[in-house]
Parts: sequence; structure tokens; C-alpha cells
Amino acid sequence: MALPALLVLHLHASAAWSSGIFVGNTVLVIALQLAVVLRLGERSRHTVLAAGGFALTLSYLGFWAAGGLGGTAAAGAVAAVSVLYTFGEILYSGSGTALVAATAPPHLLGRALARWELSMGVGRALAPAALTALLAAGPGVLWPALAGTTLLSSVAVARLRPRG
Repeated sequence: MALPALLVLHLHASAAWSSGIFVGNTVLVIALQLAVVLRLGERSRHTVLAAGGFALTLSYLGFWAAGGLGGTAAAGAVAAVSVLYTFGEILYSGSGTALVAATAPPHLLGRALARWELSMGVGRALAPAALTALLAAGPGVLWPALAGTTLLSSVAVARLRPRG
């Protein structure tokens, strides 16, 4: 949601860039998600979820840096960084629900999954307003805020994983 606004309003790029990036994201998810999730299936879900967060953090910083280029170069850099974002998205979406299901006590599994879905739904509902407000303050506010909160969450997931 923030990328089209960044591209069109701040970088003054054609709306076609947004369309191309979303098509590319969709194609990459369709082409890679199953293979990546299967490949990482033996790894700790905490590790995969944290790695997804770290990839997303780097992509947010990449979007911020790309915005400093201006013009078509910036739009091209945003498109390139979108590949890293897509990889982070694949790691996150492939491990989040599985992590909740794997760590919840069996008798609380339904509640844990309901809380997870509720938190995701609330986040999706509030994201447009929050991202628009941050972007209105400028890309220099949006991307560091997203990177910082995502990094903190990723570190928490990595540190709170069971040892052993």
C-alpha cells in the first residue's frame, strides 16, 4: 500500500511501476513460496520467522535508500528491493501460522490461532491509515519506523525461541 503512494507521490514515477512491482511480487510468490517453505521446513519456525523479519527490515531500509535516488533510477531501485521484500514476505507468511500452531498447548490451539488471526486482521485494517499517516510525514519517517518495529519484532522472535 505504501509503495504505490511512494512511487507516484514522492518519486513522481508512473503508476505503471506500481503495477509491475505487484505483478512481479505475485509471480515470485506463486513461483517460489512452496519451494522455499518446503526447503526450510526442517528449520526452526522461530528462525525462519525471524529471518523473514530481518529480510523485511532490510527491504524497508532499501526502499528508503532507493527514494533518495530520484526519478526512474529510484523506481527501478524500488522494484529491485521489492524482490527482497517478497522473499521476506514468503518467509513470514510461510512460518507465522505454523509457529503459532506448533507452540500452542493442544488444549489452547483454537484460542491461539484465533488470537493470531485477530491480530493479523486488526493489523490489516489499521495499516492503511497508519502507513498513510507515516508517509504523509515523509518517506524518512515511514521506512525507518517500519524497519525499527520489524527489527524489534524479529529480534524478540529470535531471542524468545526455545533453547535446546
